[in-house]
Amino acid sequence: LSASGDSGPPEVVADPQGEVAQTFQNLGVCLVQQCAKIRQQVSTAVTYDKSIKAIRVKVPDSEEELLLHPATARRNDRSSQSVVNEWTGEQKLQYGDILEDIEPEEIRPMGNHAVSITWPDGFSQIAPYDQLQMIERLVDVPQPTVVQS
Repeated sequence: LSASGDSGPPEVVADPQGEVAQTFQNLGVCLVQQCAKIRQQVSTAVTYDKSIKAIRVKVPDSEEELLLHPATARRNDRSSQSVVNEWTGEQKLQYGDILEDIEPEEIRPMGNHAVSITWPDGFSQIAPYDQLQMIERLVDVPQPTVVQS
């Protein structure tokens, strides 16, 4: 493969039906399949449930689901925008800086290890899954609001 690329047309161009081309074709199919699996798993790992005002975190390889209060998730941001000193953990972001009724505007997966949470104040938080699993859970889960018609 290397020699053919150095001396002229790559092997897959010179012999599109050959063994090297088939290997690359198979590799491509496997890659697409694995990406689809990951995308499906990750996209449902963290969601916001507006009916109970909670962030739902599904723990990988488990039936466990965590419920987090949005303000708690926002207050536990460990980025340099929220922490003065990353060595000591001294917080720049103070508890009272975050309103109790804050709700995320958007939650998007970022690969296999984190989600991006966009907040109404314009802050975009990168929240690793393992960090979300360590945050204080909601104990008294509010019941969904039923709309009467």
